[in-house]
Amino acid sequence: MVNKIKLVDVSKVYEDNIKVETLKNINLEFEQGKFISISGHSGIGKSTLLFIIGGLIDATGGDVFYNDRKLRDFSPKEMDGFRATEMSFIFQEYQFVQALNLRDNLALSANTNTTLNHVELESRIDEYLKRLNLFERKLFLPSQLSGGQKRRAMFIAGIIKDSNFILADEPTNDLDDEMVREMMAIINEEKEKGRGVVLVTHNEELTQNADMKYSLKSGLLSPI
Repeated sequence: MVNKIKLVDVSKVYEDNIKVETLKNINLEFEQGKFISISGHSGIGKSTLLFIIGGLIDATGGDVFYNDRKLRDFSPKEMDGFRATEMSFIFQEYQFVQALNLRDNLALSANTNTTLNHVELESRIDEYLKRLNLFERKLFLPSQLSGGQKRRAMFIAGIIKDSNFILADEPTNDLDDEMVREMMAIINEEKEKGRGVVLVTHNEELTQNADMKYSLKSGLLSPI
């Protein structure tokens, strides 16, 4: 079965002292095995859209469907399972257990949903650590890593977990060209394995290999 995600007339409004309509009537449909890019300036609402797709925040209007079922109809337990098993998130903010070293943090991320045994998982983690020049830091605590090292580690944490979809929020910010190329190569490899990838970025160069390209501007999503 090929799993699908569909957004129908999705909007998001924030109201404090003023009303801000971040997303306006977003319609989008994609499935596993596809690479979708969403580009736009920083602060335009790309992360908000990504979090709505992944069920982390609710839309103000419209609906998100997973295999023809509305996310709003999921029970809290079903929603927890959806986030844990169907989605892998690559966040901009660092999400590490400070008392665990890098390798153990990555194993913890993977263990929310993996079919690998302990030896296989460690081997896979080490492979990605080597590819992103982090292997020599595998026993370091998060506080001992630089900002760029933490960003690369967050990328591995999202990739290492078995899931149908990867939702990547500006994963290559502030990284050198070599690391960006390697991370994009990994994303394309995961797509070829049959995982769906949604990448949000303000760097349009990263969207070259996307199957579906979109631009978000003034709350509106448009194909490129």
